[in-house]
Amino acid sequence: MLKLPAIGTIISEAINTFKRFPCVLIFAIAGAFALSYYIDVQNNDKYTWLLYFIFTCSLGGVLFFNMYLFFERNRISLKEKWMYSAIGLIALAVYFFLQPEELNRISMVRFVLFNLGLHILVSFVAFINFDEPNGFWHFNQIIFIRVFISLFYSLVLFAGTALALVTISYLFNVDIEFDSYLRGFYFIFIIFNSWIFLNGVPKRLHELEQDESYPKLLKFFSQFVLLPLVTLYIIILYAYIIRLFVVGQGPDTDVAYMVLALSIAGILALLLVWPIHKQEKYEWLRVYQKSFYIILIPLIILFFVAIWHRVRDFGITENRYFVLALALWLFGISLYFIIGKKKNIMLIPITLCAIVLLSSFGPWGAIKFSRVSQLMRFEAILKNNDMLIDGKAKALDGIMDEMEAQQLESVTEYIVDVFGMKELQPYFIENLDSIPKTIEYPYYNKSGAVLVLLNVIPSYNGISYNPRTVINYNVSQKDLYNVSGYDHLLEFVIRNTSATTIIGTSEQGDYSADILLNPARLVLYVDGKMDVVIEFEDEILKWKGDQNNGNDSELVLEFEEDGIQNRYRLYLNHLMAEVESDKISDAHLLEGHLLIGRK
Repeated sequence: MLKLPAIGTIISEAINTFKRFPCVLIFAIAGAFALSYYIDVQNNDKYTWLLYFIFTCSLGGVLFFNMYLFFERNRISLKEKWMYSAIGLIALAVYFFLQPEELNRISMVRFVLFNLGLHILVSFVAFINFDEPNGFWHFNQIIFIRVFISLFYSLVLFAGTALALVTISYLFNVDIEFDSYLRGFYFIFIIFNSWIFLNGVPKRLHELEQDESYPKLLKFFSQFVLLPLVTLYIIILYAYIIRLFVVGQGPDTDVAYMVLALSIAGILALLLVWPIHKQEKYEWLRVYQKSFYIILIPLIILFFVAIWHRVRDFGITENRYFVLALALWLFGISLYFIIGKKKNIMLIPITLCAIVLLSSFGPWGAIKFSRVSQLMRFEAILKNNDMLIDGKAKALDGIMDEMEAQQLESVTEYIVDVFGMKELQPYFIENLDSIPKTIEYPYYNKSGAVLVLLNVIPSYNGISYNPRTVINYNVSQKDLYNVSGYDHLLEFVIRNTSATTIIGTSEQGDYSADILLNPARLVLYVDGKMDVVIEFEDEILKWKGDQNNGNDSELVLEFEEDGIQNRYRLYLNHLMAEVESDKISDAHLLEGHLLIGRK
């Protein structure tokens, strides 16, 4: 007789898993439902709080998983469990309510660091008060296996569910939206995946220290695949060092990431063979381990030199901070395994977790360091170009080196995007928050508006940096225009100096006018024929040096000459151009309205 799977046993195990890790699964369920709802409101800024709630659920699940592992291993009393759980919930509530009104890069960086740190904590939290390196190794082996198993089950279930939905849609002509598949993905890969993973977390952790088993496949992979590849990579990098000495050249910045990749691969390979490295027949592994960390020291020095060139030229950002922190960590770990008497592999995740969590806050953290470094860089560029007087920035008067202009744009964009306009406000008399509202650029962001205030044109679509004087003529667009005596009103926006742009078609028929800007001259084509050339350079040059990003007076040009088939009135609302030797050399932006009347 065919024996069906024990459904009751599956349900019983699911219930036991929930009893063992209740808060972890509650956070997973809440996060999945929040993500499902967020699909419908993700474009509404009013629901940013929901995204923060999802972040909190993600952190809460990992935090309480760590707490439950610690509780089980250390036999914490029920009263202490409730106390620690309350502290954890309060910490999560504080995290949620301290988030800014608008999602920014700082919030994202902190979330990633908190999440990464808590995930690393999982690897050793159950062994904090125990000297059980073998148990620690086997526990992490089981955890990694459970991760892959749960992901495989989730992938199969999602693929089957998605295929079923596709079949229903095809056979029954039912329109199933993409959001339905996305919701299914969230529920399966968050709730189901978490349940499968947690069901396989070992309970009797104290027994793992006596476990002498070691997977043969892992032994083969580590000894004959991973370690030889690490060795080959070491040879390549040392050959690169020799080449640098021969040609007298400094290292490329990218070599830092190569050394980082080598270090991670090498440490991982040595961790994988840790349980067998003390066996007599594997004495070569002990020699390889110590030799690896000795060989790593010169490469780490190369790492420092490569990344320092970048820091010296462009300052510290979060990414460079993390790379430098990892370099210091690698150097410390290498020294520990070279000169340390007792080699405890738990020190690797413990120190890495500490660095990740500590770098997320405080004056020593990545955010504070990068803020100070980039503001110093901003000041240095201004001072170097005589643009900083008594602590206040002034518009560029002269020529700025193109490379420096690029660096100024880079640092300004970084500061504004990461920390906001408030960080640059002390350098300006003008209210920076109002600038983007006054300068209605079709493509410039807030940092671009700051650069225009400094008389430095941001790069856009091939428009290069230019040290020439900037004219920024800007008038608030009128709601009403005097159209008496004219037949057509056409609106135009031109952002290039080399292309003809169609500026409009009237509702009275297929009537069109093309306009060519080159660079302070308008050439009008009506019905495919050139009709008039409008020179407006003299009218514009009177705004030279007016950098208040707005003008009260309106520029109106009227043209009615013999030999042209129409008469024109031009209302100029916005012009951005560069002036060199009292001539408009480049016009980057022209906006306005054109009235056309038949004679």
